[in-house]
Amino acid sequence: MRRRVLEILRIVLTLLLVAWVLSRISLGQAWGLLLRADVLPLAGALLLFLVSVFAGAWQWGRFLAAQGIDLKFRPVLELYWVGLFFNNFLPGNLGGDLVKVWDLRRQERDTLASATATLADRLTGLSALAFLALIAAIPLRNHPDLAGIATVVLIGAGFFILGAALFLLDPVATLIRRLAQSLRLLSGEGIRGRLLERLRLLRTRKRLLLGLFGFSLGVQILRVGVHWLVCLALVGSATPAFNEFFLAVPPLAFALTLPVTVGGLGLREGLAIPLFRPLGLVGEVPVTLQFAAYLLMLLVSLFGGLIFLARRRRATLPPA
Repeated sequence: MRRRVLEILRIVLTLLLVAWVLSRISLGQAWGLLLRADVLPLAGALLLFLVSVFAGAWQWGRFLAAQGIDLKFRPVLELYWVGLFFNNFLPGNLGGDLVKVWDLRRQERDTLASATATLADRLTGLSALAFLALIAAIPLRNHPDLAGIATVVLIGAGFFILGAALFLLDPVATLIRRLAQSLRLLSGEGIRGRLLERLRLLRTRKRLLLGLFGFSLGVQILRVGVHWLVCLALVGSATPAFNEFFLAVPPLAFALTLPVTVGGLGLREGLAIPLFRPLGLVGEVPVTLQFAAYLLMLLVSLFGGLIFLARRRRATLPPA
C-alpha cells in the first residue's frame, strides 16, 4: 500500500510539474525551435552521447571487476545499456541501477558485489561532475551575470567534494559508521552495513579509484557536451560558452537522482528555467533544450530496451 501511494504521488507530482512548465512557455514557439534546429550539432550530440555510453560501460565494468565480477565488455555494455533504458521510466535516474543489479543477480552473480560496484560507479560519476562544476564556478564567480549561480554551485559542489574526500580517510569513515550504528541507523549485519563495509574495503584501493575518477571526468565532460551541442543546434551563436554549462547541468543531474517524478519528467524541464536563466537562456529555450536532449538520450537508450527484450526472449526459450 505504501509503495502504491508513493507511486501515485510521483505521478501526480509529475503531472503538476508538466502543467506548470506548459503554463510558462508557448508550445508553438517551442515546436518552432525544434523544427528549426540545426541537424549537424544534433548529430554531434548523438555521437557524443554514444561515446559516453561505451565509456560509462567500461568504467562500470572496472568497478565490477574490482568486486570479483569479471565479465567481457559486450555483456557489460548490454547491461549498462539496459540500465540506461530503464532510467527513463523508473523514478529518479537510479532506477536503471537497480535493474542492472537485479539482472546480475539473475545470472547468479554476487548481489552485494554488484550493488557495491554500481553504487561506487554512481558516486564516482557524481563526484566527477561536482568537481567539474567546482572548477567552472571558481573563475565565473566574478562574472556580473553569473556570480549568483556560480556562488551557489561553488558551495554545493565544494561540500559534496569535501564529503567524498573525507570518506576516503579511514578515521572519518570509521567515525561515521560508528555514529550511524549508535543511532541505530545502521546495522553491521544488515544489507546496508555489509554494503558500507564493501565500500570501505574498496576505498583502500586508492590508485584504482583515482584512475576511474579521472576517467569519469572525461565521461561527464562528454555528457555536458551533449547539452551544449543541443543548445547550439537550437539557438546557434546565442549559445553560452561551454564552461558556463557546468553551472547548470550538474545541479540538474543531481536533482534528477531524486525519485520524485517518473523518469525525471517535469522536474528536468522545470528546473531548467531557473538554472539556465543566468546563462541568458530564457523563455522556451531552456525547456526545449532539456526536452530535446532528453529525446536524444531516449532515442539512444531505446537500444537498451531491445537488448532487454532479446535477453528475456533467450531466457524463456526451451533448451535445444
